[in-house]
Amino acid sequence: MSEAKMWDRLRVGMGHRWVAERIENKLNAGTPDVTYAIRMGAFGANGWVELKYLRRLTDDESEEVEVPLYKPEQRNWIRRHGQGGYVFLLLQAADTWFLFNWINAQKVGAMTLGEMKERNLLSDTKPCNRMWDQLQRALIFEHTEPLTPSNRGVPWSYRQPSGK
Repeated sequence: MSEAKMWDRLRVGMGHRWVAERIENKLNAGTPDVTYAIRMGAFGANGWVELKYLRRLTDDESEEVEVPLYKPEQRNWIRRHGQGGYVFLLLQAADTWFLFNWINAQKVGAMTLGEMKERNLLSDTKPCNRMWDQLQRALIFEHTEPLTPSNRGVPWSYRQPSGK
């Protein structure tokens, strides 16, 4: 499999849930692979998704997962544009899918498998209708606040403030 085949699977899986276009920008290094517009009821978003594919994934949760083709220009683009927008990194490692908001995308390549699982915006990591539905929700609601196991699946705008 490859990043191109990952895109094909993503496009088919998301189907009617979004309008997306693959981008190849030779002039602006680091521009993400996909731009999208998406709606869910009264909510909607326009954003970007950087795609990455790894052929293998370790079973050891304490082992760091390297993403060799995740370039500094891509990290910088995500950091610059994520602060005010919807920018994500979607990583397929073997048959497991991970979605990271712009904050956690900065750490990809330096996280252990355990950390990646903890920060993944998808609770279903194998392609199925539930995973595609989760991806749709995440691309609208999960762009700013880092996700924790206690708030997974709850849009950030509906989360209860922690503390006193």
